[in-house]
Amino acid sequence: MEENYTKEEALQMESQVLSLLNFELTAPTPRCFLSGLVDVARGPPQLEFLADFIAELSLLEYHMLQYPPSMIAASSLFLARFVLRPKEHPWTRRLADHSFYQPCELSECVKDLFWAFVFSSGSRLTAIRDKYSKPERMFVAAKYFCSAPAIPERYFSRHPLPLR
Repeated sequence: MEENYTKEEALQMESQVLSLLNFELTAPTPRCFLSGLVDVARGPPQLEFLADFIAELSLLEYHMLQYPPSMIAASSLFLARFVLRPKEHPWTRRLADHSFYQPCELSECVKDLFWAFVFSSGSRLTAIRDKYSKPERMFVAAKYFCSAPAIPERYFSRHPLPLR
């Protein structure tokens, strides 16, 4: 049995749904995913600002559109943790469980973000770098942009991850 709705009925239902949502519609961005992951990561205070900075740098790179926002968020956090503590594995089982990404799945995105991060200091597009070079964001763009060593491949392997 086929049920049909008139155009007016469909528009009325759409209006009710939008009203219920208070017309608050948005596409998911890396920031939507990042805040939850930062809570799970339990890092130093600058971790969230650094991960936000790296995620925002992805907006300047057209080729980053190939990655879903959740992957950019996870990769930004991975890279931020690496920059802050390069001798520790930047990903944990707990982060993998919450993000649904293993390090090997993040490899290409992290590497693309790494290059955006490293070359951000020489970019003519300075708004994001300026935003994260202020005291309210703990100067993360100014402090960490040139201090990032290359990421060891072992961090992307399928070996068991540390718990925390």
